[in-house]
Amino acid sequence: SGGSSDGIANSDNLISNNELFNFSATAVAISSGSNRWSITGNTIYQTAARTGALTGISLNSLGANAIFGNTVRDLTTSGQTVGINLSSYTGSTTVASNRLWNLGNNPGSTNSARGIYCQHVSNQSVTVLNNMVSLSSSGTASQNLSGIYDDGTTGSTTSVLFNTVLLTGSGGASRDTWAYVYGGNSTATVKNNVCLNLRTGGGNHFAANYPTTSTGTLDMDYNVYSGTGLSTAANFFGSSDIT
Repeated sequence: SGGSSDGIANSDNLISNNELFNFSATAVAISSGSNRWSITGNTIYQTAARTGALTGISLNSLGANAIFGNTVRDLTTSGQTVGINLSSYTGSTTVASNRLWNLGNNPGSTNSARGIYCQHVSNQSVTVLNNMVSLSSSGTASQNLSGIYDDGTTGSTTSVLFNTVLLTGSGGASRDTWAYVYGGNSTATVKNNVCLNLRTGGGNHFAANYPTTSTGTLDMDYNVYSGTGLSTAANFFGSSDIT
């Protein structure tokens, strides 16, 4: 959906129970000029590795949107990989009960792979609820991995609740990975999640990360963390800037 007017938007549409596979870039792309979309119960995947960037679902829609009960799997490419991408204008969007797994790049790639990536702006809110995310890759130049990435700007609101994130595999280069990343400046609540980073080799592998450049408000509690670290096995949290 590529609407040209936010005044007369593509509104109140439903994409439900489809099988979308072997696409070259994005399976479902809802761009500006959209309002109140529901994307539910779809299965999105690749049957072979690609070379360009891959995104399962990309949403840029105002109003109340729902991304619910979808399966996004086997997105393997030498480009960047994103399971669910929430762009600048997301209105009040709920991302719930989705399953994302085997998202990761070819072994020789150094691009990033992200499960759920939130880039909402001021006055927009995102709720990430009860999703299961699994990322894995191996190789001598494995990429940065982040399971759930909150990159919301100042004035935005994020709730990350009751999710399970698992990172596995092995990397040979100095490429850090994180199950959860608070990389923006949103007002965020992160509670009752399970963050497991079981990767080995390469860089540091954290359960969660809070970069020093982030200036928002983070309320983070009642979560379960496990990170292999590298220099220190008990080092579950990182504060480095994200690349």
